Amino acid sequence: MSGDSEDFDKPYLPERYRQKVMINRRRRLVRRAILGGIFIAIIAAAVLFSGVPSPGWVHVPALSSQQPVTVPAPPAATISPVLNVTATPAPGFVVGPGVPSQPSAGNISLADAVVALRRSYPAEEFAILSVNLSTMSGHTLFGFVIRPVSGGAGDESTEFIDAASGESWTPGQDTSPVSAGQAKFIAGSVFPSLNPDRVDVRYSDDPKRGKIWAFTLSSGNTQLLNGSMDATSGGIATFSLTVPAAGRPAIPVFNLQQAQDIAGSYISDHTIGAHPVNLTVSRYEPWGTAASPVAGEYRFTYRRIYSGYPTDEDGFMVAVDAVSGQVIGYDQLWTTQDYSFAETMGPSLTSYDAGVAVIRAAGNVSPGSTASIRILSEEILWQNRHPPGIIQRPGSIPLRWKVVFDDDIIRANASLPAATGWVDIRTGNVTELDYRH
Repeated sequence: MSGDSEDFDKPYLPERYRQKVMINRRRRLVRRAILGGIFIAIIAAAVLFSGVPSPGWVHVPALSSQQPVTVPAPPAATISPVLNVTATPAPGFVVGPGVPSQPSAGNISLADAVVALRRSYPAEEFAILSVNLSTMSGHTLFGFVIRPVSGGAGDESTEFIDAASGESWTPGQDTSPVSAGQAKFIAGSVFPSLNPDRVDVRYSDDPKRGKIWAFTLSSGNTQLLNGSMDATSGGIATFSLTVPAAGRPAIPVFNLQQAQDIAGSYISDHTIGAHPVNLTVSRYEPWGTAASPVAGEYRFTYRRIYSGYPTDEDGFMVAVDAVSGQVIGYDQLWTTQDYSFAETMGPSLTSYDAGVAVIRAAGNVSPGSTASIRILSEEILWQNRHPPGIIQRPGSIPLRWKVVFDDDIIRANASLPAATGWVDIRTGNVTELDYRH
């Protein structure tokens, strides 16, 4: 008989029964162990997912779509007291009410506004008297009242810094044909080799050119170049490159003729159309001092010529570095249309007669100074100087004698300009006299 038979229909045997009981007992014990393990795992999970989250994460229970969700407000931050705090020093000028000392609501702080102002008005040249906060043309503005350090009462002016952008702001600039953004782009594009990291622009009214954008190119705290452009056309009117004097030789590398050729080529390359000019001034300007000379620059002044006669105002100035041969300065003024010049008529009045006419007119202003009058220059010019924005009519610019002179009073006072008299080239009448004491 087989010992492993499982046939229960066979006659009862005590030994077989005993074996069956042991097998069933072992099976029950295994089932209990498995169920116990499952129960322990459930208890551990319940503890793990209880209301106390582990550090670094937050358990969010699932919510049905019908349950309103309430997001609890974050606990109030506990601010530790700060010890040894140094109070912000007073700015040294009057601060009006409402001027923010800290950035707020998209606006810069007063300290940042001062930094922006100083880019155009450095502390060694201009003093800040006061600041107020105001609104104009949709701009929130810091309005700084400033005055030249060397100035006095009556020399004050107000300059604005936009509180949102931190840029200079001037009334009228929002309607300029060339916007502030375009002016920045033009200034940076014209001088790409400088690689500036900041371009600042400021809208202003030039007494000769009218509306302009003055611009400054900088790298860090170093000013690389400043200049101006026409606010209508975007054409560059002036620029001056910053050239460090350190490390330069004492004598020029380029001579006067070489520098003059460079200046002439620059005008030809950077102007459109014919610009008849006559070189009237060429000079070398050394840098440094007599004890410590440094090679400087050459300056060339070209005066516009029309119908054989020079104009009083239009022309170019070009400055050339005497060491590198680079153009480091430029000034262009071309204000008069050709149709505005009067028909050319040869003069019938001599320079001597023109001088006599001016001296007589000056005697009517200051009789006691007539004997000390000294004629400085006499030349025939187109009298085309005029206020910016004035449209000159066809044939309105006359050809006249310009007589420049001084006297004892003017020579004794360096702040007084030389006097000027304009004389009709045919009649000898003094048409204009600028003679101030």
